[in-house]
Amino acid sequence: MLWLLAGLACEDRLGFDAVSLFPTYGYVDGCTNVRMGGHGFTDSFAATIGGNPVTNITDPDPDVDPLDRGFEKYGVTPPGEQGFADYKATDSGESVTVTNAFYYIACPGAPYVEAVSYADGAVTISGCGLDADAMQLILVAKGGDPTKVKPFDLSSDCGTATVSATPGAGAPPGVYEAYVRLGDGTLIPDPTCVDKDTADTAGACPPAPIVTIKGGA
Repeated sequence: MLWLLAGLACEDRLGFDAVSLFPTYGYVDGCTNVRMGGHGFTDSFAATIGGNPVTNITDPDPDVDPLDRGFEKYGVTPPGEQGFADYKATDSGESVTVTNAFYYIACPGAPYVEAVSYADGAVTISGCGLDADAMQLILVAKGGDPTKVKPFDLSSDCGTATVSATPGAGAPPGVYEAYVRLGDGTLIPDPTCVDKDTADTAGACPPAPIVTIKGGA
């Protein structure tokens, strides 16, 4: 009897299942970091959204979340078409599909800059519609003229959702305003835009994102 109870305690009675995906939306460009939850996950785990593979699938950090191994996976969404998409998880020959689990959002602009950050010598721009070959980064001291500053070339980190530049000595430690320059010279955001003091238009001009470079780029 004791042997039987011990055997039952070691058995995975839940088996494999995929029950959650978070977040449940992202831009059509893909590259949204997602957390996939369920049970019975092994090293054979794979997933798709809209029929396209989720990439960079990893396990939780065992030092941070030791109890989540087998119950969670992390990954990066593929590009997709606007609208709902099914999420399918597969592991060891078993598959589970969650219908309309993820919603692809159309890019609100081309390009659209959602955030700009700095880490480890690189300035990273995230958003959607970001074509690294057709745009450049401009860093200018706060209040400076972005049209008179030498731009930095960009490279893609993840499709058209994340691009970055390594300014190096071209941007010494300091606080900068960040602009994106398109091939025709257009700057995003528009430095010539002036908010009108009316209820209808106040706040129509977005400020340039602020980037703080520490200890040299």
